[in-house]
Amino acid sequence: MGLVLYAPSLALNAVSGLNLWVAVLTMGIVCTFYTAIGGMKAVMWTDTFQVCVMVAGFLAVIIQGTLVAGGWSNVWETARQGQRLEFFNWDPDPKVRHSTWTVWVGGIFTWTAIYGVNQAQVQRYCSCSSLRKAQLALYLNILGLGVIVTLACMSGLVIYARYHDCDPRLAGSIFNNDQLMPYLTLDVLGHLPGMPGLFTAAVFSASISTMSSGLNALAAVTLEDFIKPLTRKKEWTDLRYTVISKVLVFIYGSLMIMMSYMASFLGSIIQAGLSIFGTIGGPILGIFVLGMLFPCANGKGGFAGLFCSLIISMWLGFGQFVHPYPRWKPPVSIAGCNHGNRTGNVTSGLLADELPTVAAFNFTTPAVPDSDASSPGSEIYGMSYMWNGGVGVLSCVVIGLAVSFITGAQDPEKIDPKLISPFFDQLCCCLPARARKPLRCGVKHGETVSDFLPNMTSTPYKRRPWDLDDDDVDMKRLSRDSRSSDRCHDNSVPVQELKNEMVYYHTSV
Repeated sequence: MGLVLYAPSLALNAVSGLNLWVAVLTMGIVCTFYTAIGGMKAVMWTDTFQVCVMVAGFLAVIIQGTLVAGGWSNVWETARQGQRLEFFNWDPDPKVRHSTWTVWVGGIFTWTAIYGVNQAQVQRYCSCSSLRKAQLALYLNILGLGVIVTLACMSGLVIYARYHDCDPRLAGSIFNNDQLMPYLTLDVLGHLPGMPGLFTAAVFSASISTMSSGLNALAAVTLEDFIKPLTRKKEWTDLRYTVISKVLVFIYGSLMIMMSYMASFLGSIIQAGLSIFGTIGGPILGIFVLGMLFPCANGKGGFAGLFCSLIISMWLGFGQFVHPYPRWKPPVSIAGCNHGNRTGNVTSGLLADELPTVAAFNFTTPAVPDSDASSPGSEIYGMSYMWNGGVGVLSCVVIGLAVSFITGAQDPEKIDPKLISPFFDQLCCCLPARARKPLRCGVKHGETVSDFLPNMTSTPYKRRPWDLDDDDVDMKRLSRDSRSSDRCHDNSVPVQELKNEMVYYHTSV
């Protein structure tokens, strides 16, 4: 979250000239305050409004930038000639930063960790009233994410078309590539009242949305998993827990502001963000994969897998930062820089010192690597950051299974089938049941109660809101059927039918 706080502060510094760290402090305080006061409802409603501002800001810059560059066909042709277009790169080398394999296969692990096991996202799913609505929200989010990524890529093409012969960073107009977008905004929209402010609002909206969700999630997890179990016997009131959660938000907000200083050393914001998500999210996704798909895994294996995979992933991520691998970069040029024409709409002194004269920088840089290939461990650290999540998942599963077998694997026949995902039943649904049975590794999916709980009885208990989907269950019929003791102890009833009609809590005899 420190990285997310640092990014919009760069934009505000570029547009207004406000000191970078004053912008960081201001944004951090504002986000922390409204998250603490408003809670989850404030986070959800502000996110809804902020996504509209984000799209509006993107469209304003893209449309005006395209017009200034001479139309979209000219933008596309300029990008093609400058080697900025690459749709399919089938090179299997894992050191290729962005290839078809790294983006699609490696990206699966990163994005699954973000949307599958990230507390901030899961908290939003749980806020939906039913499973069906949570799934619908996720599908709509995928479409929205596709739109945002497409707009971001189009913005990048417009930036290159505008500055293909006068690179702002090489010319000294900016000090960080992440300032290219606000620089373009001032250049093409600076003469239009309110347009630079719209772009700044769009950047702020994207960042504040992520920060508020993260702060809320951290406070909720700390309260529910650490504080409440320790204070259960003290019978604290809900009001006291509410106050504690708000204090936690302020504490985490302060830590976020301090971590933003570290973010200033991470280079590209997008790469750094996805790299961190992969490094931390990969092991977390791995522990879920281990528990859901491998019935033989036990608690010791899960702990060992998570701990070791975190160490491996963090070592890899830190090594990539300390020993950057030399990667090919397309050429940039400042041969066409003209101080009077290029910066006529950019406020002097906001981004950097005045542009140097054209005569001093009338050249084009060749496409060359950006670091020394002889650095220690360069081959290992040269792996694309998109694979960090996959490394975390694989190491967690492999180490977890190894430790589980060494310490004594669980008996799959004694595990509640509801705790294991019927992966092969869904993947090989066309196969007959007899052929799918060996693929279940001993877990009795779809079997009767007596088959997997031979020494247990069933006792009805009060239904919890999250046990069944309100859209699919007739609550009156459920209540009526729950009074039937004969049906409660009928071991011939399949598990799936019992699940659809009544909720049980199994206790040992």
